[in-house]
Amino acid sequence: ISGSLPSSLTLATNGVISGTPTTNGTFNFTVKVTDALSATATQSLTLTVLGPPSIPFTFTTNSGIFTFTTNHGTITITRFVFTGPAGPVTVPGTIYNLPVTAIGASAFANCPLTSVTITDNVTSIGSYAFSSCHSLTAVIIGNNVTSIGSNAFQFCYSLTSIVLGNNVTSIGDAAFWWCYQLASIVIPSSVTYIGGTAFGLSEAGYNNLISVYFLGNAPGSDNLDIFPNEVKATAYYLSGTTGWFTYYGAPYGQ
Repeated sequence: ISGSLPSSLTLATNGVISGTPTTNGTFNFTVKVTDALSATATQSLTLTVLGPPSIPFTFTTNSGIFTFTTNHGTITITRFVFTGPAGPVTVPGTIYNLPVTAIGASAFANCPLTSVTITDNVTSIGSYAFSSCHSLTAVIIGNNVTSIGSNAFQFCYSLTSIVLGNNVTSIGDAAFWWCYQLASIVIPSSVTYIGGTAFGLSEAGYNNLISVYFLGNAPGSDNLDIFPNEVKATAYYLSGTTGWFTYYGAPYGQ
């Protein structure tokens, strides 16, 4: 009759509390009961909700086994291992009805996957997440990803196609280092930061990147070597966007 239950919990007329709470804390409320003779009684109650511990679990799909941790109702993938032949992988949007919101550091490193689709629930890709996936040719990054960690796709020698989601704001240092088969990439207007040597190599002459298309203003950086000298790409930007000059070593065409 007063107070409130945690969000997503309900109290039925038979006294059963059901649902999955989404907020931690202590909740005070008062209930009233009525028996078959219309007699009533009230009682003050306290319900405390504690978040689940962050412990590893596994989830098996046709392509392999995902290891993950939970944290207050969301999931971070910490490792993926193929159980069958190498091939394409889709990062699940949910596991056991909980949203997959992050791909942890080195989660897919050295995996023989050929392509990866990152679904829209994911918001961050950790450092070295797909490092040294030498068979990886295509990456589709969902529209809720905002950050791509440092070295996330380094040494993906076979990578030829990247689709960046429309909400990526940050591309970390060396994120696509030594992805020398990549010929072009479109940078969404949402990107505001690109780290050093994000599209670089360690040796001159081993880079096929020839076109970089920017859909928004010039991103910021704390490093003047986003496109090192061995990268001979031309960067294209839209009329009316701002911040452009000979940008971090790459010539620009409009």
